[in-house]
Amino acid sequence: MSLLDFPGSGEYTPIGFRYARFSFWGARTVHSRGRPALCYKSSDMRVKLTYALPLAQMVLASALIWWSELWERAANRICDMPGPAPAFDLLVSINAPAALVRASWRRLPYSVFHPMAAFLLDNGALVIAIGLLWYWVALNIYSWRLRRTVFIFRWMPLRLGGDALLIAVGVFWGISGIDDGRHSIVWAHARGMSCFGPYVWSRWLPSIAATGLDFTWCFALIYLFGRDFLHGVFRKTPVQARPAQN
Repeated sequence: MSLLDFPGSGEYTPIGFRYARFSFWGARTVHSRGRPALCYKSSDMRVKLTYALPLAQMVLASALIWWSELWERAANRICDMPGPAPAFDLLVSINAPAALVRASWRRLPYSVFHPMAAFLLDNGALVIAIGLLWYWVALNIYSWRLRRTVFIFRWMPLRLGGDALLIAVGVFWGISGIDDGRHSIVWAHARGMSCFGPYVWSRWLPSIAATGLDFTWCFALIYLFGRDFLHGVFRKTPVQARPAQN
């Protein structure tokens, strides 16, 4: 059995070992003791979701990085230290877990390579990480629709450890959301211009968006993986998709 609880992988049932596979044409076939039966679930949605969602997010991330770079170059002409551009703040909030992973290598390329090469390596790795993040999100969406469970390790120690880690990430972004919410209140009363333009849309609106996205990641991670953690602790079995009757 695989370590990953992948929808469509083998599973033990009261009537024996049952496994499912997805045919090339999209029909899901469930085999129980060698007897195939056509299931009502199709893999078309899974295929579209697992490839279209990561690709769309990678394209959006590339556009935001490009926009942020142009914005920062313009801001450097009038400010010594303009800080991150609003477009990059939005990128971080949309892809919060990937941005947290990026912090582990953020300074390494710039200390080793030429600035341009470091910029390409840093942001290229970030875009790849974003694609992997949303591929994982797509698998979780499909797994939740099919089985009301998350895409996580099957072996119990890894499952509980992964759940606990993702709950901690959710708590972190909840704290970040509180901080962004406090900033949005401060920026709501600011008047004048920042290095990136009027405060109302260069600082206030991005801080509101960041607050909402941070809390979305917080609640999603804590609820979904907290629920799975409790199921693992109390040995509860997630709801399985019921195959169609012939």
